[in-house]
Amino acid sequence: MQNRQKVILGALLCYWLAAFVFSHIPIPQIVYRADISDKRLHCIEYLILVFLIWFSIGPDRKVNWYRPAAWLVFFATACYAGMDEWLQGYVGRTPDIMDFTADIIGALLGLILFSFFTFRSALLFVMGVSIFLLTNLARADISA
Repeated sequence: MQNRQKVILGALLCYWLAAFVFSHIPIPQIVYRADISDKRLHCIEYLILVFLIWFSIGPDRKVNWYRPAAWLVFFATACYAGMDEWLQGYVGRTPDIMDFTADIIGALLGLILFSFFTFRSALLFVMGVSIFLLTNLARADISA
């Protein structure tokens, strides 16, 4: 296993754990005050998740839709998204089919992008999206 692959796998485990925890607690007020679409957050969350999954299993490969790996990643992510929404009903949050749809769109968008971009280009794209999201959260009016 390459060093890059080990780092990506570690980041995947940390990210997945954080995403699971944050999707099962009440939504922080800063998210509401940042005026970011809930569906946009779901889409970005799963775009990043698919990025980490894909490049942890093949750090130097583009997505090839003729190979089973791409479909396996997509269906595993879709199953996780469904389970994630279903479990939210048990912790006081409302499961939403539109959230699930946004999750699927984010995963599919990621896989489509990664069929054109190699790791470095995809990393730049995902970092840009993450910076955009964090910038919107940081400019939220938390005094209200």
